[in-house]
Amino acid sequence: MPLAFLLLLALSGRVNIVDQLYRIPADEWRYVELTDLQQRPALVCAAFEVESRRAAEVRLGLMRREDLEKLRGGLPHGMLAASPEGRAGTLVYYVPQAGDYVLVVDNSALRPATVQLRIWLDFNPRRPMTPTQLSPERRLAVLILSLGAFCGIAAYAGWRIWKGVQ
Repeated sequence: MPLAFLLLLALSGRVNIVDQLYRIPADEWRYVELTDLQQRPALVCAAFEVESRRAAEVRLGLMRREDLEKLRGGLPHGMLAASPEGRAGTLVYYVPQAGDYVLVVDNSALRPATVQLRIWLDFNPRRPMTPTQLSPERRLAVLILSLGAFCGIAAYAGWRIWKGVQ
């Protein structure tokens, strides 16, 4: 039976870890252990949504187990990846080495939050990662570059027409 489970796991490539609500008090955090990463590397995918409209904004952070212990002790700690703070968001990060990892949901606001959290691991490294949305900074950069290129081309064309008319 365990062999059949491992075969099914290897064929599917995706393992759902969590899909539940977490209640996080004000200025506190909760974590979820990613025990499946002790065996092999994977793409860690997580999505969150704060349930109530007036609740605080939260963020997700992926860290090693030893960094979690530092966080508990109030010491400086590292983080492999973090989502922006918000009422909803995602975190996608490829963990290249097997090991002990945790995903932290941080509510640093002064209000409690009820968070719908979904975490899954993708063990299929052949599947290409395709971005679905640009960050606001990149969107602004694309807009500015496109507008600059358009204005440059229009100015050059106008100059050539003006020179041809004279």
